[in-house]
Amino acid sequence: MTRAFDELVAEAESVSVDGWDFSWLAGRATERRPSWGYARSMGERIARASAALDVQTGGGEVLASVPAFPPLTVAAESWPPNIAQATALLHPLGVAVVADPDEPPLPFADEAFDFVTSRHPATLWWAEIARVLRPGGTYFAQHVGPHSVFEVVEFFLGPQPPEIRRKRHPDDDVAAAQAAGLEVVDLRYEELRTEFYDIGAVVYFLRKVIWMVPGFSVAQYRPQLAAMHQHIARHGRFLAHSTRFLIEARKPGQLRPQTSSVGRVAPTHLLMDLAGVLAAFDHGPRLAALGRLSRLTEDEVQARLYDSGFVDAADGGELDADGVRAGIIERLELNCPPEEVSAAWMAAFAEDAAALAVLDTVRPPAVVGLLSNNDALVGALLEEYLPGVVARCDAILVAGVLGAQKPAEGAYIRALEELGATAERCLFVDDNQDNVDGGHAAGIDSVRYTSPEQLARELSARGMKAR
Repeated sequence: MTRAFDELVAEAESVSVDGWDFSWLAGRATERRPSWGYARSMGERIARASAALDVQTGGGEVLASVPAFPPLTVAAESWPPNIAQATALLHPLGVAVVADPDEPPLPFADEAFDFVTSRHPATLWWAEIARVLRPGGTYFAQHVGPHSVFEVVEFFLGPQPPEIRRKRHPDDDVAAAQAAGLEVVDLRYEELRTEFYDIGAVVYFLRKVIWMVPGFSVAQYRPQLAAMHQHIARHGRFLAHSTRFLIEARKPGQLRPQTSSVGRVAPTHLLMDLAGVLAAFDHGPRLAALGRLSRLTEDEVQARLYDSGFVDAADGGELDADGVRAGIIERLELNCPPEEVSAAWMAAFAEDAAALAVLDTVRPPAVVGLLSNNDALVGALLEEYLPGVVARCDAILVAGVLGAQKPAEGAYIRALEELGATAERCLFVDDNQDNVDGGHAAGIDSVRYTSPEQLARELSARGMKAR
């Protein structure tokens, strides 16, 4: 072979593959990143936790990138070179690194963490993840999917049988998580273009990701490496496809702040979500009603209002109530009375009489505020279309008017100000766990709503009752 081949291979054989930093491949290989931005999303979530665990942290590179850590953050790793590297990187950041043999049990007590994460775990023991999570806690991770970079694998090992290609399928992780008692709340899968521009990049990759071609060595696979080098010389690259999936699973129960209950007094204020709590929400009837008015298909209504970003802008406070209604009329080219537009817009909601009845058991003396991520038009129409909700709320706060949406901290602060409440004497109720986590981050006792019966139990447990 040419001198270039020998030089490239020798160089890739000589560099360290400790840790999980792939920066050596810069300019030599590329991989498209998943659209969900794991590191950013993980960083946002871990900052709201009180105790977090990163499983199979590698050299700690991803964990070290987050902007803020919980009071207790632990990283676990099994490979000695990675343990040393992670310790050097993470200890100055206040993160403890624990040597873990990567087999059950995890070296932590039951219900030790409210947030567990991992990026590309080689193996995962779902029963252990469930054991160390607190009730209401979250596992949020990015996993390698099935047949990832198998164009490379099969170049060296030949065609793989279906059962090998299917390994790491997200459906299997979903089933295992559920069998461990966890609820999978988010799952996303993508296939991503991966390109190798020289044979040294391939050698480095296979040395570092040792399970791709088990027992890989240049001596053993020199003929295949030479053939791939020739392929790259002819085509400018070797094209493969990696697979990734994002999985978020939660342990049933309510996540509570880790503070002492000694001397706790009953909340004086309730902050309630609208859609999914005090009222059922289904935007299907809204689309159907607007479709009838506009003579457009529901898909077209969806495209013009939702997919276009109009609804997001309205919910974010960029339009007042009249502006929202005018925008609907303009985008759907409607020729009907504004009242019909309002009725169609509110067709998404239906009051939940059972949930409203629970509020009657605590008010008075409880002061109740509504905090919704809806637009200003919904806020303006609540009294007409959801009178039972309005009758039980002392303050109506919608994102389209506040100019802040849950789970941003500003939304909760503004709501407390409008209610005249303190975080210590307020209870926040929402059906969305991200919003519940945001309430916790704002210092508010927060619970995830699942049913009127569960709400009644939560209020009773906090000593809330009517006069």
